[in-house]
Formats: sequence, C-alpha cells, structure tokens
Amino acid sequence: MTNTINENKVTTQKIVEIFNTGELSEVDSLFSPEYVDHQRPPWLDVNGSEEFKHIVIGARKSLPNLRVTIEAIIAEGDAVVVRLQWRSTHPEGKKIERETIDMLRFAHGKVVEHWGAEAWSCMSNEQRDNLTIREVTRENWQAALRLAVHPDQQRFIADVVPIAAIALAKAYIRPGGLLWLPYAFYAGTVMIGFTVLAYEPESADSYWIFHFFIDAAYQGQGYGKQALLLFLDFIKQQHANCRSIHLTVHPENVRAQRLYAGVGFQPTGDIMEGEPIYRLVVR
Repeated sequence: MTNTINENKVTTQKIVEIFNTGELSEVDSLFSPEYVDHQRPPWLDVNGSEEFKHIVIGARKSLPNLRVTIEAIIAEGDAVVVRLQWRSTHPEGKKIERETIDMLRFAHGKVVEHWGAEAWSCMSNEQRDNLTIREVTRENWQAALRLAVHPDQQRFIADVVPIAAIALAKAYIRPGGLLWLPYAFYAGTVMIGFTVLAYEPESADSYWIFHFFIDAAYQGQGYGKQALLLFLDFIKQQHANCRSIHLTVHPENVRAQRLYAGVGFQPTGDIMEGEPIYRLVVR
C-alpha cells in the first residue's frame, strides 16, 4: 500500500508539471479512460484525458508564462490532495497569483476522478470597490481588442476574434436600429472584461446586453457576477425609462445560465438566432 501511495504522489507531481511544460505526451498514460472531472468547465465538449489536454492548452494560451507549484501534498488510500499555487503575468503586466485545493482519486495507477476548490473565487471588498465601468473610446479600444476568453468559450460569446471587434463594428453600423454602446470593466487600472448595451432610446423594454465576458486571465476570481451587477445598476441609473433588460445565452453555456438566473433573469420562452432569450424586470 505504501508503494502505491507514493506512486500516486509521483503521478500527481507529473500532472502538475504538465501545466508548466505543456508537454502532453504522457497524459493518456496518467488518466483513466473513465476519468471524470467534477469541476469540468461546462463549455468543454470532450471527456477523459482529452478534457485535461484542452484545459492545459487553454491555460497556457491565455497565460503563456504560467508556473504552477505544489505547496503541500497529502496522500492516503486511493486519494491525493494537493495545494497548488498558480503564478503568471498578464500580457498587460499585472502579476496574477492564485491558489487551489485539488483532490485526485486513483485506480490501477491512473487518475479516475478530480475535485477542486478555487481559493480565489471569493472577491474581497477591495476588489469589489475597485471594479468600475468605462465606455470604450478612442483612448482604450485597442486594449479592448486584446481581451479574450478561453478557446472553448469563444463560441458562447461571438463568432469573431477579437470579440470587441464585432462589438465596435455594431456600434458603427447599429443593426436592428438600436444604439450599440461598448463598455469595459476595470479592476483598478487594468481592463478585465467587456460588454455591450444595445437599446432603443426612450424605450421602456428594448434594452439588450450582448458579448458579456471576463478576460480569461481574470476568470475564477469573482469578477463575473460583480461586473454583471455593476452593469445592471449602471443601466438603471443611466436609463430611467428602462423597465426590463434582455439577453441571450448559448443553450450549452450552463455556467452563464446560472449566473444570469442568479441575479434575476428568467427565460421568456422565445429564441433569437438559436439562443433562448432571458429577461430581467428592473422596475
């Protein structure tokens, strides 16, 4: 049993090192074909070891200088628990440090299950106070173009890369006869997210939120819900006539559906371009 426990710890160390090297050749030998990730991102449509490969590729693409270290490791029976420190530097220069607690269950020398807890998922009061909204203008539009989501999330947000490009085009063309106003979310002085408000001036119910997302480097830190609540308050303050706000959600984007439902959006039963419409009554 002692040998098995030690082997499981060695395998866990190899898995962590894959995030640092990006070398995927050993992944299939480390994970069981029946591997289940209980924290599986809802936008991934692959399973088993292929899911892990996609997560590594996405992490290294959004954070090319990512470094993951094991701060503590405990093994007992068929399980290994590790405390991981994730360090990187965002392309705009901001240092990122995160911590997770992960548990792996083994069978026959391979990982069969994973559970994880994100220690950084709760937003501090300082972070919340520093979160602001700014209109995208000639001064910051290039920074907006650098914002991106994980590759497997792209289809949920827009068909175009960079995402902000299609939003800026809509602001000029004004499809549907609406005004399209792009906004950026800032944590302090760093742009971390993006969205668009499309509306019909002086209307009561023709207000739409499109292309709402948090940059891949800042996801998992509690910004999504707080940014959404901040934007909803902003709309209510800036548009006194607004009685309801609409948006659409990709039918496979379960995480976004939960986010919107959690702040009061309800499905209307209508569909727009293949996506269900959600509505929030604000007055």
